[in-house]
Amino acid sequence: MNVKRIDCLSVPKSRDLKASGDDVVAVLPGKFYGVFDGATDTTDTFRGPGSPGRFAATSAAQAMLRLVLQPQCSLAEPQVWLAGMNASIRDGLHNLGVPQARVSTTAAMAVPIGNTMHFLLVGDSGLRINGHDITLMTKDVDRLFTQVRLATREVLQLQGLKGDTLETATRELVFKGLDPSRQAIILPSKVLEIVSQVSAACRGQLMLDAMDCLPDMVSRGISGGQYQFANQTDHSLAYASVDGSVTRGKDQRYFSLPMADVQSIELFTDGYMSCPHSGVSVMDWEANFAQDEALDPEKIGRYAGVKGSTEAYFSDDRSVLSLSF
Repeated sequence: MNVKRIDCLSVPKSRDLKASGDDVVAVLPGKFYGVFDGATDTTDTFRGPGSPGRFAATSAAQAMLRLVLQPQCSLAEPQVWLAGMNASIRDGLHNLGVPQARVSTTAAMAVPIGNTMHFLLVGDSGLRINGHDITLMTKDVDRLFTQVRLATREVLQLQGLKGDTLETATRELVFKGLDPSRQAIILPSKVLEIVSQVSAACRGQLMLDAMDCLPDMVSRGISGGQYQFANQTDHSLAYASVDGSVTRGKDQRYFSLPMADVQSIELFTDGYMSCPHSGVSVMDWEANFAQDEALDPEKIGRYAGVKGSTEAYFSDDRSVLSLSF
């Protein structure tokens, strides 16, 4: 089955488009279609071309393109794909002389082989098939830090911060953590109140092991607390990631469908808050994005998350790759 139309858009969070984003889209018609969303290096030791997130996403995409171009690539082998992407990141960091840097990426891909379309997803980049069948995974650690952000933002707002200053300060505290020994913006008594508020909000949403480590996560922040759970299997906060190690655990899906059952495929990153109700084109996705952004630009309501938009930046990069057959 041939692709009738390929529709693609990738927009960085920088509203003036002067800074590249961390999303990467890869297309090799008849062989491979994928979107990748790179993440920040929490060690702050990455030294290379571009951002660490874009490096990770590009490395994974290039690995997949190499794999599908090999003559023997006639069987779907998701474990081989994952190993290849991780090796590309690991080897790339070694070649740059920064093997200790911690970079990672999501992956959402469609690989046509014979009369079958194979799908592999890792992380929170999503997939929609035939305009209605959605596969989108969200991790508990993001639910936790979303509540940390909302509670922290509320405290800072009561202290008089507003607008972009409020968002910037909130984002930095949530990322670096609220440990009073490392920040002086929020008093220790208020940190305890934030822990209490987050615990109340997460009760019933998170497992007991997550609730037990919640105070430590608030204290250490995303940079110090989240990444210990990447590719682990023995904790409810664990999540799968393509980061140069071994991808395992939750937040990965592999399945296949007969090509005859596939009329359209949409692969997208989490910069889009929801899918359009009708239509699969870039114009449909952008119109839906504009509605969502107008409804909740600060990402504290229907689309509450770990980051909000500012005058200079959207809350995240966004990319969509739409295929019609």
